[in-house]
Amino acid sequence: MFLSICLNPVLQKTIVLNDIINNQVNRSNEYYFDIAGKGINVARILSQLKANVSCITQTGGNLRKTFNSLAKNDNFKLINIDSKSSVRFCYTLINKNDNSVSEIVENGEKIDESTETSVLNNFNKLILKNKYLIISGTKAPGYKSNTYINMIKIAKENNKKIILDFRGKDLINCLKFKPDFIKPNYREFCSTFFPNEKSFENKINKKIHLEVKKKMLELFNKYNINTILTNGKEEILYTSGNKINIYKPKIIVPKNTIGSGDAFTAGFIYKFNETQNIHKSIIFGSSCAKKNALLIRPGTIK
Repeated sequence: MFLSICLNPVLQKTIVLNDIINNQVNRSNEYYFDIAGKGINVARILSQLKANVSCITQTGGNLRKTFNSLAKNDNFKLINIDSKSSVRFCYTLINKNDNSVSEIVENGEKIDESTETSVLNNFNKLILKNKYLIISGTKAPGYKSNTYINMIKIAKENNKKIILDFRGKDLINCLKFKPDFIKPNYREFCSTFFPNEKSFENKINKKIHLEVKKKMLELFNKYNINTILTNGKEEILYTSGNKINIYKPKIIVPKNTIGSGDAFTAGFIYKFNETQNIHKSIIFGSSCAKKNALLIRPGTIK
């Protein structure tokens, strides 16, 4: 039913601390080790919703076996291509003293030249068996600039529904192939379409906010794309046809917000498949994001 693409996976260590004190040893009795990356998180959450989901990714190096072993804890089909390059790490530090969450992300190593060919060969087979294509996050170094474009073109030729959750030039280059939905967060959308503006980085600027809404409508009118913009605890902006809608999520005290955007994506597309109703799907996606934020482990709703 759902095919999730994750071309920049990580091994994620989540560490809970009573406090973080600089220049001292900070010890933890609570820590977790998971496979992650945006597309991995999406696949995990869809599987927790009892959906039939497959995920294509790549890993290599000494920790490839560890990655595959951890993947057995998740109930989805993982196609893991050998990239011949080490798996990167991501560290989440949860400070219980001030309820803060910090993330340290390693840059990925360049994949082997054979990796992309293997990924696309598997994609060409699996896309025929699935109804939805979900592409989330960046590509590891070594992928060609048109990798996502090739996937979207093939999916469109086979009448698949497509949702994209990435930003920058990759997103801009994919628009003309008319994915059904795009779901960057608010800041990613601003940095993609208004790269010279910096005023959105600290708070919502009214002038930029109006430009954001105009751009969302332009994308629908030009490409028939519905845009969904999450923004943490702030309101969700989304189009349903030629109209801007707003949904205000409930305020919560989160435990770990890492993966909440992926939980939203998974919940949204799951409910959309069930109802074909954007409004209901936004509400359900938001509820999945909330569930993720109330749990310690990333990219999970239970």
